[in-house]
Amino acid sequence: MHWWHEPKFGLRSRITDDKLFLPLAVCEYIKYNANKDILQQEFPYLRSATLGGNEHDRFENPEYTDYTETVFKHCLRAIRSALRYGEHKLLIMGTGDWNDGMNSVCAHGRGESVFNSMLCHKVLLQFSELCPEDLKKEMQTIAIDLKISINKFAFEDDRYLRLFSDDGKWLGSKYSKELELDLLVQAYAVISGVADGENAVKCLKTAENLIDKTAGIVKLLYPALSERNYLGYISDYPEGVRENGGQYTHAVMWYLIALTMVNKQDKAFEIFQMINPVEKCASVEKNKMYKGEPYVFSGDVYSNLDNKGRMGWSW
Repeated sequence: MHWWHEPKFGLRSRITDDKLFLPLAVCEYIKYNANKDILQQEFPYLRSATLGGNEHDRFENPEYTDYTETVFKHCLRAIRSALRYGEHKLLIMGTGDWNDGMNSVCAHGRGESVFNSMLCHKVLLQFSELCPEDLKKEMQTIAIDLKISINKFAFEDDRYLRLFSDDGKWLGSKYSKELELDLLVQAYAVISGVADGENAVKCLKTAENLIDKTAGIVKLLYPALSERNYLGYISDYPEGVRENGGQYTHAVMWYLIALTMVNKQDKAFEIFQMINPVEKCASVEKNKMYKGEPYVFSGDVYSNLDNKGRMGWSW
């Protein structure tokens, strides 16, 4: 499910990154409390018919299975079901990855997600440490192959490309007419361990082109999308709003983490202070632009001329 409300009313979709966050969350949980007992706890699955050919998604309240499996096996199934490849040996994107607004550009199942491949690389390496030796080697081999494919096909001079579309185009390229630069994959290339040495420094440097100091924001992508370069409902937002070329704060946080991983702590702190709502509310004059609360980050901040620097949604 892409999302759900208690107890389990939710949306079954063709979005491909969701399942990978289960093993990632389990690995992080064990990393910080050193208790592996959770791996042996048993839970049922949800029972649901596969989406039909014309079904984009389905809102449902599925039943639980009458059998259970361990959390370890749930994680393993999630990883194996995520390993669906396109022609560049990158993972397919389906109707979205982290950016579920890109729900049409790869909906026919050919298109590949560079982010999804990076996330899977990280998950494989972390989860392999919880596996018996033969499975550990398998997971690490798959991770190595993904890293090779990402750097071979999806690194361009100074940046990582965002995706390969159903109609055979690379987006996130300086030569792309639709999308030239995406913050998400520059940050996650470093976090995932896909970008080594010079590539890590280069892609984060290129990401600085998305910083708008006058608005006090870091844009998610450039340029903003329209009906001319339609990737999904992200293109239905006004230019500079939410994912469509505004600041999407979740991705900026990953960018800050990535900067610290290449010893750019000063740069990370400078950007953090620039987007910090406390700083934006330090004077009446500053808050005339931001119009938000000082005590909670806004999920997005606009970049368009009419509302530049104005917060979108917070709570």
